[in-house]
Amino acid sequence: MEDSRNVLGQFEDACRDVRLVASGMKGELRFGFMMHAAHSVVPELVQLYAKARPDVRLVLDERTPTEIDEMLVAGTLDAAVTFDCGYAPHLQTVLLARERLRIIMREDHPLATVGQIYPEKLREEKVIAAPAATAPALRSAINSYFSAKGIVPHVVLEPRLQHTTRKSHRRVVHRVRL
Repeated sequence: MEDSRNVLGQFEDACRDVRLVASGMKGELRFGFMMHAAHSVVPELVQLYAKARPDVRLVLDERTPTEIDEMLVAGTLDAAVTFDCGYAPHLQTVLLARERLRIIMREDHPLATVGQIYPEKLREEKVIAAPAATAPALRSAINSYFSAKGIVPHVVLEPRLQHTTRKSHRRVVHRVRL
């Protein structure tokens, strides 16, 4: 009789756990994010989620936007923060933030003291930009910025990861204008 009660108790516990996992209150959430979001929206999202779902283990996975899209479709990620991937009927999306395109340059660059930077001022500049295969939405925004004024950017480096372009010297960040 005692063994039967133990088995029934374990079965009830297992059923409860299954219901909690199915409702998202327990288990694991595989969450992808791109470097761009690592210092902006991800810390707050992680904190809010951990507070709302303390029994869910959050597994964080930094990836490129293309990898994130592929992993979401394959089901190896449950949720992610990435650039707009365009038309994706198989994914539910929520807009978290809008950001303006920005250009980063060395502090000693001649344009570093200019208030606003228009595409024409960058016509002869060498550009470092994300490859279209890695971050299609970002590369499209960069190309659109230049093509609006009939300029083809002189892209000299296409690093797959943002860390590749970081240096220890000071940089100036400008919002670009159309």
